[in-house]
Amino acid sequence: MLMKGIKIQAKQEFYAKAGFPGVIMCVNGTHIRIIKPHEEDFLYYNRKGFFSIKAMVVCDNKMRIRSIDARYSGSNHDSHIWGLSKLRFYMERRYREGERNTWLLGDAGYPLEPWLMTPYRSVSEGTQHSNYNMRHSRTRNIVERTIGVLKNRFRCLLGARELHYLPKKVS
Repeated sequence: MLMKGIKIQAKQEFYAKAGFPGVIMCVNGTHIRIIKPHEEDFLYYNRKGFFSIKAMVVCDNKMRIRSIDARYSGSNHDSHIWGLSKLRFYMERRYREGERNTWLLGDAGYPLEPWLMTPYRSVSEGTQHSNYNMRHSRTRNIVERTIGVLKNRFRCLLGARELHYLPKKVS
């Protein structure tokens, strides 16, 4: 996925941002609004109350999209899409081959794995866990900004609009 020199640079830049070591990329899911499909519309109706395709976006320290997967209907959870992704299997393989201290950051919608760091839930202010969460959030916000830039560049992806295509074409 990333070459060794690029990984080192990403780790350095992510660490300089918030003191979070070993991060090479960040992951997040986003909804792409679509019109109501003719078939199996219930699969595309998401928890936010509209029809969508769910896209998993992975970016690096320079806001470059390194992976995107928009094959799933809006009712799918981030963790389900992650569990089926090629990137997850790649990261697992690299981990089994001995690559340690290399992580992706995801929000609480993703499972904690040796190569995917997520925030703690329900932490008290001023604790080590809240410090971790603050650094995690500060480091991971780059993927949210990247998705924002993507949707502003391709305005048809903004939530105020919807794509008038079949789900297969949208994907």
